[in-house]
Amino acid sequence: MKTTKIIAAVMAMTMTMGLCACGDSADSGTTDSKSTKSTVAQDKTNEDDKDSKSEETSSAVEEVDYQYGVIAIDVHYRFSKHFDMDWKVYSTIDPISSYDDDSCFLSVGQLCDEYNNLTIDADKPEEWLDIVHDQMAEDLSNGYNYVMVDPALNISESEIQEINGRTFVRFVGTFFDDNYDKDVDLVGYLTVVKGDQNLSSYKEDNTAGFIVSQYHDKANIDELDAYAREAAETMAVGKDEWDKME
Repeated sequence: MKTTKIIAAVMAMTMTMGLCACGDSADSGTTDSKSTKSTVAQDKTNEDDKDSKSEETSSAVEEVDYQYGVIAIDVHYRFSKHFDMDWKVYSTIDPISSYDDDSCFLSVGQLCDEYNNLTIDADKPEEWLDIVHDQMAEDLSNGYNYVMVDPALNISESEIQEINGRTFVRFVGTFFDDNYDKDVDLVGYLTVVKGDQNLSSYKEDNTAGFIVSQYHDKANIDELDAYAREAAETMAVGKDEWDKME
């Protein structure tokens, strides 16, 4: 009789422990399942965040509508990607045309040199256009995008402007392109970089600037002005200025 009671008690304890173990196992399984679902959800959220950031970055890159240019090593500037056909003339006035509408961005380099005996004073902007007018007209006739049999540049208006602490002469003008027998309208911003022995090319005062041109039948002066002015506003002379611009 005593033996039977002992066996019954042992069986009861065994069953109780088994039930507890099953309960623990069930709870553990539920916890693991919840943990797995939580991890998957977190990974999915992280992936979505990465995709979102990637899309934002891609969108930001696509929105950039400018490129960089340089004049005679020392002068850097930014201008629109609207101009996408570089003629690679490498002359005093370098043209980059637009496939879209045939407008043209022209960077103006050093117009004064020992060959034409021109000298210019950075402190006298009222004289700049008069001094380089003929040379600028001659260099616009580069034989690529424009050909001028009788180089003549007609300036209809000009004014001195201060842009980001730098003096420019803004001018509007026309010339005749014999290549296509058409009048060309233009807007330009001309400045003179003060000579500095620490610069690579501008050891003495000399010109730098930007012209945007378009055939008269298509030209919109405000648009031409906006393209040229962007380059003037972002112009930097020397590494220190350029580092600040970037």
